[in-house]
Amino acid sequence: MRIRKVISTAVTAIVLFTAHAVHAQYPEGTPLWAYPTNPPGFKPSPDDGVPRQFALTADVVDAWTRIPAQRIGSVFLSRIDTAGGPKINALSSVCPHLGCAVDYDVADGQFQCPCHASAFTKDGAKLLGPSLRGLDPLPVKLIDNGDQQEIWVEPERFRAGIAERVPIG
Repeated sequence: MRIRKVISTAVTAIVLFTAHAVHAQYPEGTPLWAYPTNPPGFKPSPDDGVPRQFALTADVVDAWTRIPAQRIGSVFLSRIDTAGGPKINALSSVCPHLGCAVDYDVADGQFQCPCHASAFTKDGAKLLGPSLRGLDPLPVKLIDNGDQQEIWVEPERFRAGIAERVPIG
C-alpha cells in the first residue's frame, strides 16, 4: 500500500512539473508559427483560387525534448486576387460547429463538413447547416528564403459551437 502511494505521488509530481515546463516554453501571447510541409508545390494559378489542404508542421518542445518538423494539424490555402495583387488566404480545416475535419469539394465549389452537413463558401463564409459561424481564418506571413518564398501560418484553435471566434489556450 505504501509503495502504491509513493508511486502515485511521484507520477503526480512529474505530471505537474511537465505541465509547468511546457507552459514555460510558450508564454501566453507568443504566436507559434508553423509552415505547410508541401510548398514549394503550392502554386495555384492566379485565376484558380481553389483551396488546397496542406499539413502544418512545427518543432514540438516539451520539458526534456525537442522534436523538429512534427505534424500539428492542417490548413487550407488558396491564392486570391485583390486590388493590391495576389494574396494567400489560410482557413482552418476544423469545422466551427463541433470540430470535425472539413474537406473542399471542387465540383460543388464549397467546403463540406461530413458530421452534420455544414457547408461553407471557398472563402470560408457559412452557407448552411448547424455551424454558427464560418470557417476560421488564420494569419499568414510570407518569408523570403533565398530563391523562394515560404508560407508560414499561425495555427490558432477556436472554441467550437459558438458564434464568436474565441481562441483556445
